[in-house]
Amino acid sequence: MKSCQITHTIGRRALKKNMATVFASKGCVGRCTFCHRYYKGYTTIAAEQVTEYIRRIAEERNVGLLLFQEEDFGSNAAVTAKIIAFLKQSGLNWTASAVRAKTATEEVLKSWKEAGCVNVNFGIESCSPKMLSVMEKSARVEDNLNALRLCNKYRIATIIGLVIGMPGETEETIGETISNLASVIPDDISLVYEICLNFFQAVPGTPGYDFARHMGLIGSSPREEELYIESLHETTANEISHYLNFTDYEKEEVLYWKDYIPMELLCAYLRKHGTLKVLKYKKSRRFYYAAVYGLFPRSIRRFLLKYYTVLRHYGVSGLADLITRKLFHQRPKVYSGTDRSLREINKYFEAGKPWPILKKLS
Repeated sequence: MKSCQITHTIGRRALKKNMATVFASKGCVGRCTFCHRYYKGYTTIAAEQVTEYIRRIAEERNVGLLLFQEEDFGSNAAVTAKIIAFLKQSGLNWTASAVRAKTATEEVLKSWKEAGCVNVNFGIESCSPKMLSVMEKSARVEDNLNALRLCNKYRIATIIGLVIGMPGETEETIGETISNLASVIPDDISLVYEICLNFFQAVPGTPGYDFARHMGLIGSSPREEELYIESLHETTANEISHYLNFTDYEKEEVLYWKDYIPMELLCAYLRKHGTLKVLKYKKSRRFYYAAVYGLFPRSIRRFLLKYYTVLRHYGVSGLADLITRKLFHQRPKVYSGTDRSLREINKYFEAGKPWPILKKLS
């Protein structure tokens, strides 16, 4: 059990409680092409075993908040229902760090809320139909949006997790993600509104890694492969340094998407609730930045943000180098047409056949 001290305030009385990490399952039922798995397959732990463990640590360790920190909480409906029934009478609050959007039906989230759920996070990853196909996500855009709507309805906090920069990603797919997510901004200004973005990371054991090798982005010799894997050590997926660039844009241009998506969504948030009202209620500086950013027309602010991001990250020489390459050495159009699962594309390579997109370009 991992624990840290948290404080619940009831009236003027503060109740000090611990947070405990709990697992009710191992693995995931999904087959996402970017995901490195901690456990092969999917299996649940017996509900009786999980509830007995929760009962014991709650009594012995003064626990007030549980964190279900597995890869896929709730996919086994029967087992989960037994755990939820126990949690409902336990008086504990709890969160789930990874839930599939398809799991989050109205009936499920309503029962979870009644059982003390305060936070659920989904692997939304994208709200572009094309990119969901590339990722081999079983969820549709509407499944993602419905899960977020229901969290807003039942006041369950959530963080919108996205993966950007996979093969096929374009300004258009980024725009689709922004437009769709802007349609499910919470009506209640008091609800948490957070977005977490990561760049696609080609990790060994994933179809994304195999695709990178087939495309020559990772060296073919054992030493070259070893050096690439070593480069991933202590590198987080929200950093651009590790990114191999699976787009038809320059790598420096891809970087700005990390700021562009949240800034556009914050602008939508300000439009929905009113800028003055939000700035009065929300004290985070990101809302003030978004208020200034939103003063410009979208095409202009996107242009300014892109090149400001390049200048800030790469300096004047980096910006000059980018402009030179865009003017005189444009990247060939290779990845933009990717519109199917990377697992399926890899089969073409493994069979010695040309990948259909490359065949069209040749």
